[in-house]
Amino acid sequence: MTIFKECGENGREWTINEKYSYQDFTNADFTQVDPDEFSNMVIVNSCFYQEPRGNEIPPYPVFPAGSMNMRLINDNLNNVAITSEMDISNDGWNRCSNEIITIEDLEPEEGAE
Repeated sequence: MTIFKECGENGREWTINEKYSYQDFTNADFTQVDPDEFSNMVIVNSCFYQEPRGNEIPPYPVFPAGSMNMRLINDNLNNVAITSEMDISNDGWNRCSNEIITIEDLEPEEGAE
């Protein structure tokens, strides 16, 4: 088990979720997973990007409802629904991406090759 400690005198200690850190979970759906697998954990440097799904408008749910105190650090969360239980604060070194990317964004412009 790896422990992540926030900077500062009163920095909180977090357990790094090694199962879900440093992985590519593009288009994965964890909504049916036990919420405890994601609760009170830090997930570092993973990709949870969701490709646009036809007429469905992002963001899409990826994590199980009921997950509490998730901290995400340097993760790709593009098109992922973020809940109030998830901390993705971009505070200097923590650079999660959380953009909405649609099919129109992926189509090349006319004349572009």
